[in-house]
Amino acid sequence: MALKINISTYHQSKLIDLELERFKSYANSKTEDVELFFTKCKQEEAFSKLQYGTSSVLVMPLDEVPLHLPEGITIAALSERMDIREVVVIDADMEQSDLDFSIQKNAHVSVSNERQLQQLSHLRPDLTIDLNVANVQVYMSHSYADIPNDKVVIALNPKEFLPEPGFGTIAWLTLTENIELRKFLKEFHQKEAAVLTNIERKVAKLNEHPDLKILGIYAYKSKDDHIHLFASGLYQGQLITSRISQTTTASISENLLDQLTSIKTHS
Repeated sequence: MALKINISTYHQSKLIDLELERFKSYANSKTEDVELFFTKCKQEEAFSKLQYGTSSVLVMPLDEVPLHLPEGITIAALSERMDIREVVVIDADMEQSDLDFSIQKNAHVSVSNERQLQQLSHLRPDLTIDLNVANVQVYMSHSYADIPNDKVVIALNPKEFLPEPGFGTIAWLTLTENIELRKFLKEFHQKEAAVLTNIERKVAKLNEHPDLKILGIYAYKSKDDHIHLFASGLYQGQLITSRISQTTTASISENLLDQLTSIKTHS
């Protein structure tokens, strides 16, 4: 009997399309008979589709997956971390290459969330920064978005402008009790991406400090096999950042969180 997999996603992007194509190739390479079905869903109904059995898999960006999932739902597989960057998109007449991010002095910038707002305002205090404002000459996006060809695009280094935990990775969620499907997804799962994104998400999960709000987190593995972890947060209204490097992942999230909460101000 064929394994039937009903894949749902609410997220429309080139990243999701690439990941679905990768999964089709994976399914076609297997010896067992597999039938794939693809459906779109609304974001607010995504988890209920899994819970009520109308979908067998939910595909979404890992940075949008809640730190605490609904009971009975698990992350069964992750994609590799794709080469996606947050970018600053600038009208040509607003570019000033000798300033950080090449944004003209005192420009008006639109950002999507508080994480971007806090980091950008710290690095460029001269800018006027607002959330989700239309028709501005400078705004933040990401490298897989549809950006007009006449714009100047500045890619940001994730070690300097920290993204959401799990950014650039796609998650495959299913019911914990669906053992057959979880086994099928096991070989599709990218273990190295899981190691790094688990570290990132763990920092945010562990944070219970009443005065600390985690903003951005990024982990990577260098050629010498060291793990490097960066984080930023708001501590009593002040932006603080910290980094740590270890030869193993043991307690790295806890160590960085301890280090972050010990900082009172950012120089």
